[in-house]
Amino acid sequence: MEDNSKDQELKSSDPNPQLSEEAEPKKVTDGLFAILIGLVIVWVAYYFYNTMTDYEAGYEIEMNVILLFAYKIFGKLISSILIGIIGLLVIFSGISDSIAAIKEK
Repeated sequence: MEDNSKDQELKSSDPNPQLSEEAEPKKVTDGLFAILIGLVIVWVAYYFYNTMTDYEAGYEIEMNVILLFAYKIFGKLISSILIGIIGLLVIFSGISDSIAAIKEK
């Protein structure tokens, strides 16, 4: 009998059980936002490469500590490529989300 009362407590604790089971429909704007974020990440990779080129030429620059560590560990080319790949993956994810949202409609 105690198990039955515990089940009833769990069921009664969720005020809208139907809403919690349904997933929100995908929106095209979610995919477009991911594409925009991916483009920003690709731009950061380009900016990082150009900034590191200036740094190697002897110019004084200011940069994020994380990017400085990436440069010290991997160098400018590999770090820029890794950042660019992350940006491209985000772009492709946004494209697939947009296509899936269009197909749902």
